[in-house]
Amino acid sequence: MLCAAAACGGPGASDPGWTAALDQLHGAIVSSTGYPAGSVEVTGSMDRVKVMISDRELARADRDVRERLANAVVNAVEESMTTNARLTNLDEILVVMVHPEEWHGVLGSTHTEDVMEFRKGPNQRFFREVL
Repeated sequence: MLCAAAACGGPGASDPGWTAALDQLHGAIVSSTGYPAGSVEVTGSMDRVKVMISDRELARADRDVRERLANAVVNAVEESMTTNARLTNLDEILVVMVHPEEWHGVLGSTHTEDVMEFRKGPNQRFFREVL
């Protein structure tokens, strides 16, 4: 699922190139993580991208598994930045792990299990501060 800035309230609303950039990010993240396209949602503006991954097993996984996934997402974004000039102004990546709740096979509700925030450093690579 994609959310161009128009629907997300950010700049770039009338820029079809930005929608294509989000589409490229979505494809790169799906490819690098192995998650089904329907489990990955990419939203954002010209300087910030939020990637939401809905998966019960991931939501229950330990910290190391979650961090590996988040790093795979960041690597996919960084790779996409090298090939798409519209992405060069990204300064922040949020990786949100969502726990979907099902009841008798029907999605009942969801809740955020974990959020990892990455910021672009002076070397133009993204990092996460751990306090």
